[in-house]
Amino acid sequence: MESRYEQILSELSSVRAGPCVAIYLSTTPGKNGCDETILRFKNLKRTAVQSLKQGYDDLIVNGFEKRLDAIEYDADFWSHQMGGLALFMAPDYQKIEKLRRGVQDDAIVADRFYLKPLMRLFQTLDEFVILGVSMNHVTLYRGDRDGIRSDGIKDLTFNFDDFWGEPNADRHIGSMSVSGNSTGGSKSRSVYHNYDDVHARKKVDLMRYFGALDDAVCRVLVENKLMPVVLAALPEYQDLYRSRSRIRGLLEKGILANPDAMTVDELRTRAWALIRPLYEAMTDKVNEEYTNAQVVGKASDHLQEIARALAHG
Repeated sequence: MESRYEQILSELSSVRAGPCVAIYLSTTPGKNGCDETILRFKNLKRTAVQSLKQGYDDLIVNGFEKRLDAIEYDADFWSHQMGGLALFMAPDYQKIEKLRRGVQDDAIVADRFYLKPLMRLFQTLDEFVILGVSMNHVTLYRGDRDGIRSDGIKDLTFNFDDFWGEPNADRHIGSMSVSGNSTGGSKSRSVYHNYDDVHARKKVDLMRYFGALDDAVCRVLVENKLMPVVLAALPEYQDLYRSRSRIRGLLEKGILANPDAMTVDELRTRAWALIRPLYEAMTDKVNEEYTNAQVVGKASDHLQEIARALAHG
């Protein structure tokens, strides 16, 4: 399955009705530096309009200019920024991506969207999922090393109390007779045993709870099967949940804490600490494979060599 970043690139690549305007801009989070950011956007807008005038009639140019003006004068839009901005505009298409990292300011007009800066940025991001599980709250986050956001599962409600015990269950109490020796002779006594042992029953109910929860999570993650999933739950629930889980990307190690008692930033930091070694190992493996292939002439970083190889099959 494609990650969100791959989906964005695929969508942008499918737009073929030019002219296609791509504007990249570094921004400042919040309202600080807002005026300076708008000024730089205005300069990039002017560059884009001038490029449009060189190849397209006034009707098309005016249509783009009005849409760019609307963005420039949207004060609320500029007061809610992160680290960067990528704006894509075609005659019947418009998309704005707020980026967590800065990009080099640029404005390009072409028959297709200029995507190289976006591809370079996305290649350094590795998405993961955090599944927060407690007895009265279930949260699913999707994010990367820079930040996470709530996603999907917030529309589903789960509470362990709904899975505690079976409807109309009887509390069976039985007794058995045992004997013991004493100085006064042999005596018998009755020992009462509760067949509905509280701890055993809670474990059964937890299994039911986690099973139902996992089914719902799997349905939400159906489009993100290849993403690693970090389980955030108390230590005593970690193995129990994994024993019922069908999530393919669920990591063996998790965040051993109650997610309800953690901030979003704390969850991201602890999740990335678990994901980072995997990400670095994957990167090392790819680099090693490339180096080995380059030694035997099956890889290159020179475009002319690659083009000749493609031409010869």
